[in-house]
Amino acid sequence: MGQRQWHPHFDAIALTDKTMNEAQQKVLELAKKGWSGLSAKDIRGAFGTEADKVAKEIDLADQLAHILASAEQIAGNPRLIKRFLNNLVIRETIARSQGMSIGFPELVKLQLFERCANAVGFEHLAKAVAASDDGKVQFLADLEAAAQKGNPWVAPTPWSQPFYEQWVKLAPQLGDVDLRPLMHLSRDRKLAIAAYDELSQEAQKMLDALVSATSVIPTLVDHIKALGESEAERVLTRLGRKARTEQFTSDSVARCLNITKAFPALGPQLALLLGEIPANRRPIALVPLLQNETWAAGELQRWESDADTPPQVKRAISAKRGKA
Repeated sequence: MGQRQWHPHFDAIALTDKTMNEAQQKVLELAKKGWSGLSAKDIRGAFGTEADKVAKEIDLADQLAHILASAEQIAGNPRLIKRFLNNLVIRETIARSQGMSIGFPELVKLQLFERCANAVGFEHLAKAVAASDDGKVQFLADLEAAAQKGNPWVAPTPWSQPFYEQWVKLAPQLGDVDLRPLMHLSRDRKLAIAAYDELSQEAQKMLDALVSATSVIPTLVDHIKALGESEAERVLTRLGRKARTEQFTSDSVARCLNITKAFPALGPQLALLLGEIPANRRPIALVPLLQNETWAAGELQRWESDADTPPQVKRAISAKRGKA
């Protein structure tokens, strides 16, 4: 059946070419019978008496299958799954070439997080890793311990979506792992996501409509809701890029509010964009637009207390808060 094509990770597993080729053939035969399903038990059986050598990998694949099929950001799309695996191969190759001691399961789990977490959720983890002296994240360790005990899911606000609970329960546990090498491989997250943030035809039309908007338009908000949060987040990412290009004019930022009106959970992502606006160029026109947005309260407070914020902007914030 020709030369085998397996992930480089399996080169370190003591399996003969004969066993690998036979297992591949058996799995392909099982996959042809889609109506009967393909279970972890079936895959273990394909490796026969040597299944114990790939037990961890099979278990990991079994856990990943559910998330790759159910997570809104992938939803079982074969093209996206292939990209996920290709990116994994590239990162493991980079890790090896740089002499990084990184376990394959840990690399898989973090890449899954990078792929499915939203920008705010990813930044929450990245900042925790950066703030740690040893690269270990205490709040993640606490979440994993609680999950092991079967305690109710209580997570930080940026991790409120169902994916995060699924991800924390996925083996291996990362709370006691130095995540700095893994985050180093993920530092090009924006570039990695660029391959995944292709817009649907409907989302592209919405982006085109929003680019010419200068305020919140209720009819657009309704259409954005119909897109779903995942697509809306991609549109917001594109709008954020355009706002940077336009030097954060009030119009370029105001149009983003159409997204957060449709999906308030994306507000923290827009707040991160607000934080990028140079202090001396914070637009006064944004103050009345942001004053009633809960997710913007912290950023407005920071603007008000910052000595570099234009005086008229600070006065506008104070007036809206009933101080003047």
